[in-house]
Amino acid sequence: ECCGDCEGPPSQEAARHDPSVVSTVVRTTTPLDLRRLQLWIGELLWEQGDGPQIFRMKGCVQIEGSETVHLLQAVHETFEIEPSKQKWGAGEFTERVTRIVFIGRYLSHDLLAEAIETQCAAASPA
Repeated sequence: ECCGDCEGPPSQEAARHDPSVVSTVVRTTTPLDLRRLQLWIGELLWEQGDGPQIFRMKGCVQIEGSETVHLLQAVHETFEIEPSKQKWGAGEFTERVTRIVFIGRYLSHDLLAEAIETQCAAASPA
């Protein structure tokens, strides 16, 4: 039944799931650098070209030097990474594992995971 904001129920065509839209979850125990992560996400969302089309990202992020779980939210070209009230080692965050869910088209789990490890990881001490 229509909610009143449209002219009727969705058509059969519009109601079908688009098989090119997929999701993947990337996990890493490597601490990430906040600035590098922000730059990479910005490039991923704003300069898509022939690469992945990101519709949504959501996750819990381990930022180097922080005891606080950071939350990542992204919708199309808008994103934020903010500290939460949760500390690593408490509640559901017993392990320091970054988990990011990607929803979009043309997603390669392996390429996204590699990019996070190589472009967003905190610099190793010299």
